[in-house]
Formats: sequence, C-alpha cells, structure tokens
Amino acid sequence: MVTGRPERSSAGADPTLRVLLVTSDPEVLEALRRSFRAPGFSVAGEAWPGIDAVRRAAALRPDVVMMHVEEPIVPALRTAQALADASKAGLAIISSVDDLETVRRVMNAGAHDFATLPLSDDELRDAATRSATAAGRRAVSNSGPATPQRASTAGRVITVASARGGTGKSTIAANLAIELARTRQAGVVVVDLDLLFGSVAMMLDTLPDLGIQEWKRDRAKNPGGAGAVSPYLTETRTGVRLLAAPTDPDAELELTPTDVADLVTDLSSTYDYVVIDTAAGYSELAGAALERATLPILVSTPEIGSLRAVHYIVERLRGHGDVTERMALLINYSRAFNTVRELPADPGLDVRWEIRHDVQVLRAAASGVPVSVHKAGAMFARSLREIASSIEEQEQGGRRRVLGVI
Repeated sequence: MVTGRPERSSAGADPTLRVLLVTSDPEVLEALRRSFRAPGFSVAGEAWPGIDAVRRAAALRPDVVMMHVEEPIVPALRTAQALADASKAGLAIISSVDDLETVRRVMNAGAHDFATLPLSDDELRDAATRSATAAGRRAVSNSGPATPQRASTAGRVITVASARGGTGKSTIAANLAIELARTRQAGVVVVDLDLLFGSVAMMLDTLPDLGIQEWKRDRAKNPGGAGAVSPYLTETRTGVRLLAAPTDPDAELELTPTDVADLVTDLSSTYDYVVIDTAAGYSELAGAALERATLPILVSTPEIGSLRAVHYIVERLRGHGDVTERMALLINYSRAFNTVRELPADPGLDVRWEIRHDVQVLRAAASGVPVSVHKAGAMFARSLREIASSIEEQEQGGRRRVLGVI
C-alpha cells in the first residue's frame, strides 16, 4: 500500500489533496497512482471496493476518494453510499459506463463528481479537485439543522441450514442465489461454510483457485488488517460470486463465529444478497450464520426424523435474540400424498415454503450444472424463482406457499 502524510504544495501555501484510490482493477490502479504523483496531490492509501474502502476512508481521512466503478453497478452504489456515510471526503467516480441513468444513480448515492473513462492525468486530477470543492460546499450547506441519517445500506443475508444431511440444502442455496441474481437484477455472493464437504463450487460448475481457507490464512498473518473478502471471491458463469469452501477435507481450517460475523459485515456492505450455505447439523458456525441472517432458512424433508432434528435446532436457538422469529422453514422433497398438513412431527416452526420433488434436480446434478442453468423451466427452478421474487413479502410475514406440482 502507498500511504503518505499531508504535504505542502510547491507554493507552500495550501496542503495537497490526499487521495484514497479505490479499485479492483490493477491497470486502473497503476494509472491512478501515476496521475496523483503530481505536485498538489498525494496518495493517502489504496483499497478494494466494499468494506475495505469504507474502513480505510474512515481511518485515513483523505480529502478525496477516487473510486473506479464498472458493472454490476448495484454493489458500487452501496459502496458509494457507505463511503458518503463514513467520510466527509469528496467522492469522485470514474467509469466506462456513461448512460444517464447510471450517472444519476451514482450521484444520488453520494458522489460529488462523475467522469467517464478514458481520462488523461489532468482530467483525473481535475475530477478529484472538483469533488473536494463540492464536498466542502455540501458540508457548509448541510451545517444547519441535523437531518436523519441515511438508512443502512447493508444487503440481505440469507443463511440456508439443515439439521440433517440429505435435505437438498446446498442445492437450494446455490440455485436460490442464481434466481436472486436473475429476478432482482442484483449483486449476489454465495458463502460455502461447509468446511469439510462444501459442494457449492461444484453445483455452480466452477473450480475456484481461492476461497475461505486463503482468506483466513492471510487474515491470521495480518490480524490488524481490514481482511477484505473481495480478493478471494470466484466469478461464476451463473452471474453470482462464490467464497468457496476448502477443496481438501483434510485442510486444517479453524473458523470462529467472529470470522463469520466479519465475513457477513464485509460482504453485505457490497452485495445486495449474501447467501450462506452451512454444514448439516448444528454448530457454532451455523449458529453464528443463522443469528447474523436477515432471513434464516431451515430446510427439512417431511420425514419424522428430519422434523424432530429441526425442532432440536429451533430449541437451541431460542434465547439468541429474535433469530427464531425471523426463521423460515422450507419443506423439500414434498409429495402430494405427504402434505404439510400431514407432517408426522411438530418442527417448532410454521412452514413458509414447500417444494415438491423434481427429477430434474438429479438430471442437472448428473450433468454437473445447476438446475437453474440446466433447465430454467424445471419445476424446482420455478419454485426457487417464486421464493426469490417474494422474499420481501415473505420476510414481512407472508403465508406459506406450496411450490411446484408433481
């Protein structure tokens, strides 16, 4: 990282503008470094988009944050909003996206200046200067009566858990993420917390080079660092990003509930939806992921053993805040002759969703691709699409729905 204290300009009168550079593109970063090595400017630091940028802006207190934005725009908007809340610095946005709607959304998110790439060194410095000036004027205009703070920009966190294996939990988590990205036009990231036998990478048809193991290793080497998660994510062909579980079940990875909390805080500051797949059964990590979720989902089959195991987890979580009040129960592998009204045991939760058996799930697994990609019109994919489209309504207390047909 390049850091520096405020310097004096060649005239010796005014301090230089200290600029925080925010981008995940190495070429853009090098261009920005070069541009702000000029008299009158200094590079205060560098950061990845997301929580890393917000933390560094709050710690370094730069005069200007210069942030590079590309598609998808929604995560960048969340970062811009969080930066505007966390820092009084001018916020200059540079992007190759130049349609008027994007410019309007970025400026409404709290940016002071927007410039379209490609830009010369002089044009980049001019954008920084304009944003610093605009921030100063805006601070003066806002110095009157206090205004309400902007609502939280954190994305929704959906934790998918099950009391026993064989419920289809991971298949639901992976395909729900895909359908959220499709139906909501949103930025979605999946976190695979099944540290022994994580299968989300396989279900998303991807081979990750990095993941949660590398994030934890580097975090341990630098305990005082920000621990940004973005560099460890894998792009997938499905439109979602993945924080993969270790590929080796023998990997010695000790993750703590605090690590889970930090992962959720980081990713939810940048993405609209964070979908967490946990290992089957109850553990400290699963409990932490469920407690941090805006929508905790327990997946069960209609069999008595699975339902009793759900009841056990619900009882374990009672007293942990309001997690059980937010929790939704999804019955998978339901059949017409075994409806929710005929469940053989009380799971301790009202059933919110019911998905009926679909043979396309097995066919997609045999093909090595997600059901939502293998056959978007499959009953299972349509069921998850309905869930994705109605999550806001369901979180506000919507009634149970039976999804799919035999």
